[in-house]
Amino acid sequence: MTRRPRTRLAARAAIATGAVAVLAAAWYGLEDAFSRQPPVPREILLSGVAVCLVLLTIIGVLALIETRAMARTQQRMRAFLADASHELRTPITAVQASAETLLRASPSPAQREKLTLQILRDAHRAGRLIDDLLALTRLEQGIPLAAEPVDLVPLAAAAADRTRELAPAVTVTLDAPSHSRLSGDPARLRQVLDNLLDNARHATQAGGRITVRISNRHDTAEVEITDTGPGIPPADRERIFDRFTRLPGTYPRGPHNNAPDGNGLGLPIARGIATAHHATLTCAEPAHGGARFLLQLPRPAAPRKPAQPDHHPARRK
Repeated sequence: MTRRPRTRLAARAAIATGAVAVLAAAWYGLEDAFSRQPPVPREILLSGVAVCLVLLTIIGVLALIETRAMARTQQRMRAFLADASHELRTPITAVQASAETLLRASPSPAQREKLTLQILRDAHRAGRLIDDLLALTRLEQGIPLAAEPVDLVPLAAAAADRTRELAPAVTVTLDAPSHSRLSGDPARLRQVLDNLLDNARHATQAGGRITVRISNRHDTAEVEITDTGPGIPPADRERIFDRFTRLPGTYPRGPHNNAPDGNGLGLPIARGIATAHHATLTCAEPAHGGARFLLQLPRPAAPRKPAQPDHHPARRK
């Protein structure tokens, strides 16, 4: 983990040494060319000391910068591991408790079925958390994305249908043109839409509404997802894209939302995938309450039509 910063430090120190050496050589060359008298040994010694001091100062500043960067990286890594361990401990502990109850007690068939479903639910939660952690790691390392023609409208329609199945008590509408073509990775873009709609579904109570609106701009495709949930305070609209950030009261309980709050990784993953597509994902100001997320994806420029040749004969004067 520390080899890469040390390598960068060595490279920057070598560059600084080379730059100082070039400047010193140029200075000595100019001094020798324009000076009437050759430099005395004392002047050469003082100049060498000055060059060494400048070089040591540059290397010291670079070392200080790299040390602070390494400390911040290690601090973020420790915080990330602590949060991940805490999040994994909850479902694993629940699975262990349910399994011990099945082994030690003599539950009725109804209780046995309930415990088995609880084990499956917690195991699925732990598996999803692991998948999300791996996705975040790949995003930081730079995941390879497929660059192929994509129509955003069918992806949004499939994500909206999935949300209707998971939340039948919520009205999900899609307002989109016939096509919205761009270049990107269809699987990853579908993941962004699913994560955004999962966030809206968890925040919307029964009888509420989720709206997905797609607009084709001049050079962007704009996806707007709004819901009628409790909304997000302006001070937290950027913080929700941090890892493991969950705002209290944003996931009200309901018939379609009886699970614990999310793991706080869906929105960071969505923004990471959007950034990898050179897109932007923001939590914007809603028009009529609730939450409003805006995804802006670049679209290829429309090909220009070739100029029609002039078939009229030129007039001679």
